[in-house]
Order: sequence, then C-alpha cells, then structure tokens
Amino acid sequence: MSRFWSPFVKDLVPYVPGEQPKLARLVKLNTNENPYGPSPKALEA
Repeated sequence: MSRFWSPFVKDLVPYVPGEQPKLARLVKLNTNENPYGPSPKALEA
C-alpha cells in the first residue's frame, strides 16, 4: 500500500452492485435514478 493512503483504506470492503434483472427488455433503476426527469417545481427552484 502507498504511504500516502490512510490506514483505514486497507480495511474497506469494495462495493458489490445489486443483482440485475434477467429480462432482456427490463432495466433496473437505482434509487437515485428517475425515468421522468426533475419535477417542474424542482426546476423552478
């Protein structure tokens, strides 16, 4: 490991993405994804 890394970095567990659907025409959105875009009220802000 590099001497420039914090000691806790070596203990971090890598992210494992969730299982994706097996259907060809289905796309799984993550919690921060929205197929409709921002709401008009959010755009006004």
